[in-house]
Amino acid sequence: MYKGITLFITICACTALYSGHAADLAASIDGNNNVTITIGISKGKAADSLYLYRSYLDLAPMKTLDINAIPISGFRFEWSGNPFRFNDTSLADDCDYYYYASIRLRDGSILPSNVAHIRTLPVLLPEATDAGISLFIDKTAYFLEVRHNGTGVKRYPVSLGRNPQNRKLHQDNMSTPEGIYRVSYFKPNSAYYKAIGVSYPNAQDQRRYAQARAEEKLPMIDGKEPLIGGSIQIHGGGIGNNWTFGCIAMRNADIDELFEISGMKVGSPISIIGSEFTRDSLARPNRNQDIPNTRIAGLQADCR
Repeated sequence: MYKGITLFITICACTALYSGHAADLAASIDGNNNVTITIGISKGKAADSLYLYRSYLDLAPMKTLDINAIPISGFRFEWSGNPFRFNDTSLADDCDYYYYASIRLRDGSILPSNVAHIRTLPVLLPEATDAGISLFIDKTAYFLEVRHNGTGVKRYPVSLGRNPQNRKLHQDNMSTPEGIYRVSYFKPNSAYYKAIGVSYPNAQDQRRYAQARAEEKLPMIDGKEPLIGGSIQIHGGGIGNNWTFGCIAMRNADIDELFEISGMKVGSPISIIGSEFTRDSLARPNRNQDIPNTRIAGLQADCR
């Protein structure tokens, strides 16, 4: 039974990798970039639960898995059947992925697995279209998806900031917002190669910030209350560790493709889901209405 990635990444900020392995992990991929993970343990072992880690960085050389510094997606399951199987459908296209598992036995001991590697297949964007283009970003799965009329057509891997799963509340140079936004500008010559502006803060962000300020829940930074922040971008500069100030970083060749989509315009929708604003949140538009914020429409400074 799937326990939910949000709970998992909250309780496991840093996990040790055990030397050697006592569980066999294999990964296979189909023509639609769906991956099947199979994990087997020795007969006679009684497993209780399973922690599965995935990253586009090679996990094998790492001694610990720090989910703040490293783009890692984590899954927790109750153990069911030997071998255990899981279908992973939340992958970017044309990207290497590495899987590692830690199985907790009923006696409390841990069985580590090997690290398995797969590479997803490249996908071509469909022919240019002048309407119906939107962007969907999944922070927990670390991908940006181009959508046409609500249907995903291509996914790209991304990196985030140093507090990747926190929903941005105020200026902190490390958190990425979650919610419904718009493209606010295109910047072909950016400090980070090329950049697409994200219309943070939206109306809901402003309400959250005002409430936190009224309830005196904002932290003091250098003796002052922080501002709400802004200048969030989708930009180049490459992926790897979570290195941005809260922006969404892409490979340079990937953001080149976004700039070439004729249907991508100022005002195109951007949805960002994560640990708090989830897929279910998107299904409640009345609660998450995005009132356009004209104050930042022309702002093109680097993110903060």
